Amino acid sequence: MAYRYIVLVDAPTRPGSADEATEDTRFAYLGLSTCIRLGRSAIHLSADTPFCQLADGSVVVGHLFARTGVTLSDVLDDATCSSSKALRSAILERCWGDYLLLQREEETGRLSTFRDPSGGVPCVYRVDDGSTFITSDISLAIALGLYTRQVDWDFIAHWLSFPTTRRQGLDWRGSASSRPVAH
Repeated sequence: MAYRYIVLVDAPTRPGSADEATEDTRFAYLGLSTCIRLGRSAIHLSADTPFCQLADGSVVVGHLFARTGVTLSDVLDDATCSSSKALRSAILERCWGDYLLLQREEETGRLSTFRDPSGGVPCVYRVDDGSTFITSDISLAIALGLYTRQVDWDFIAHWLSFPTTRRQGLDWRGSASSRPVAH
């Protein structure tokens, strides 16, 4: 199954404005018809991408099943969802599936992500001051103007010079690279 989603981290809210109607049209053109707000972030999904919202407000993109065959609400009750860490631990111990868990951290209010160990749900992200996003397909970010395709000449030079040495997301000047990272 092809999951199609994009999460705009710290997305501005403009209820009822002309900008909001224009954005809705842009997302609809890309086949993203569902929008869920999670704190200051907006999660846009296609109609055929499965998702569910948990009791604590967290959103699961993809398929998540209880190992014992009972409903998720029985396995992930209020006591289990008492903290972000407890929820992630309970999901690992009691559930299975292809999923991406998006939650709002209680302490900081920031968005955190947790993906199933098999990596069944595609996840590309970019952390930048102006356009932080998480997506299943980089072409969605390109179409929304959040990322511009470009050749990373520094990476190519490094790879040709040192083919067995991995770079840890740093450019030649030692600062964090702004290109998207696939996981």
